[in-house]
Parts: sequence; structure tokens; C-alpha cells
Amino acid sequence: MSEDYKCTSVHWDKMAIKEPVTQAGIPEKYTQAQCLTAFKLGLANLSKGRIRILKTDLWTEGIVRSREVLNHAVELSEREGYKVEAHGIDISLLACNQAINYLTRATIKQGDIRNLDYASCFFDLILDISTIDHVPYSDAQTALAEYARCLKPKGVLVLMFAHTGSTFDSMRPVTGIRDYYTFPVSDIRKNLQHRFAIKGEYAVHFLNIPPVSIIASLCSKVRLQSQVSKLFGLLEYTPVSKLFKHFAPMYIIIAQRKI
Repeated sequence: MSEDYKCTSVHWDKMAIKEPVTQAGIPEKYTQAQCLTAFKLGLANLSKGRIRILKTDLWTEGIVRSREVLNHAVELSEREGYKVEAHGIDISLLACNQAINYLTRATIKQGDIRNLDYASCFFDLILDISTIDHVPYSDAQTALAEYARCLKPKGVLVLMFAHTGSTFDSMRPVTGIRDYYTFPVSDIRKNLQHRFAIKGEYAVHFLNIPPVSIIASLCSKVRLQSQVSKLFGLLEYTPVSKLFKHFAPMYIIIAQRKI
């Protein structure tokens, strides 16, 4: 981890400017489907009716829309019989400003997960898609406490994070990533269990690591990549996936706030 990295609006505005434009190909659709599947599993723990949801970053809505999630999450919720009030925050002012013009059905504000500017017991569901792993673990504990504060009793947290010991973790020195942290799954689970009941755990994003990504890329030449993507998507959301978390860059915990 670079010693001069700070999780600030300035840093992430700079990163947003550098982010290359990507098309909505199979890798993007695969990543998007991963996030929406996790959201749907979290949503299933809520009673039908009016719900208020928060997505804790707007990178895929403001910067990399080929993997956009929040609009799709609202539509998915409505198909399932929910009436949704959607909110989104991002530490990057640029991401927020870009997302405002795209998210016509969500209330957007610049914010920090370590100090959420929302009332206690405000949300029914919080969706954190690899936001929390941009801060050190001490700050991540603060963010988890903020999530618990802002969720209603029986509210749901869908938490995706880069975990220690994964293939992604071992690749960090090679890829030059400097603004991610990785956390032991056991530490995150232990922290959550003070305030939450764990409802599900999954290891995901197998297709985003070599050599699997290489195989998937080769499959695209014979028009099989879509089928490979669907197969991995199904396997990653089974109880057995967490047994192979070493090979998965990301880990998901779905937790429900205790009364």
C-alpha cells in the first residue's frame, strides 16, 4: 500500500479522470450481473412494500456506466413488488456530478462511508460494492458501525470486499494497485456479528482472474464466453463457493441488522 494514499475526494476525482472508457462487453455484463445477484439475495430478506436503499459508491453510475448497477437494482426491486426510494453517495465529487445526470430516480450526495450524513434507522438496504476496501481496516470498522446505525432493525447490508489471501491480494504488487486494502474474511465476519445476523456468504469474480480470465477470453473466439460467464455466475452464488475463496478476488457477506 502506498504510504501517500488517502481516501479523499481529491484522490478519487483524479482516478475518475484517468478511468478509460469501456464498452458493455461480456466482462462488464458479468461484473454487473454479479452485483445485481448479490443485491437480489439481500433484497429477499426484506418484506414487500416501500423500501429505502443506499448504494455507497457511484463509480458505475457516474464513471464506468458499462457496469451500472443502481438503475437496474431499482427496476429489479419493482419487478419483485417493492416501491423504492433510492439514494447514492460517493466520495468523488466528479462521480456524483456525472451520476446526477444519469440517475433520474435517485437522490445523490457526496459523502464518506466513515461518516454517513443520514439519520439513524433510515435505510432498509445498504449496497456496498467494494467501497469499504478503499479504507484501512480501522476505518472500515467505523464504516460498518455507520452502516448499522443507518439501517433499520432487520435492515440488510450487502457487502462486497477484496479479501486477504485471495488471488487478487497476491496480485496487488504486480498490478500496481495502491488504493485498495484487503481484509481477512474472519475479521469482517466477527465485526459484523456484533450488530448483524449473517444470512449468506459467497466468493465471487472468479472470471476476473488469470488463468480463468484467459480461458474465458479464448472461449469468446468460439462464442462460448457468455455460457462460461453464466455457469460461473450460478456456481458463485452457491454455499460451496466460499470454500474456494482463495481463488476469488471478492467476497460477499449478506447480513441483517439485529433488532
